[in-house]
Amino acid sequence: MIEGKSMAKRALVANDCAMARSAILVMLQRNGWEAIGAADGDEALVLAGAWRFDLVITDLKLRKLSGMQLVRGLKTDPELPAVRVFLLLEPDQRPGPAGELADEVLVKDSLIEKQLEERLASVFGCAHKPRKRESLRKRAPRRGITGSNAGLKLLNSNSY
Repeated sequence: MIEGKSMAKRALVANDCAMARSAILVMLQRNGWEAIGAADGDEALVLAGAWRFDLVITDLKLRKLSGMQLVRGLKTDPELPAVRVFLLLEPDQRPGPAGELADEVLVKDSLIEKQLEERLASVFGCAHKPRKRESLRKRAPRRGITGSNAGLKLLNSNSY
């Protein structure tokens, strides 16, 4: 997925909830991004050192290395290339120092996918090409997801 040269922008998604991470990866790929996921902060930092990413989307609450520590590492380590960081928060969370270092802070709610797409368009000039709703519904049952907005519901689950 990330191998070889490509004109697509690259994104790293750090989220310890596999379903939420997958929903964000699918949204990014649907918008023309090359995207890879990391299950914890340590893995994300290793990947960020090995690959050049245009964007890192991270949850504040991660295993091993917290989202706050990941953002601090990405933004202050002179060995790492400059990267934009979008920090995702639960509605009751406060960003703390990570919020000051992150380029964008987004609160996860039922519209998080739309928020991400709007910020991508604004920051990177990416235009989403919407798919027909019918094709999304046909695909959803094979993935065990129902409805065209099921990915959004995954982001709201408290199964972190």
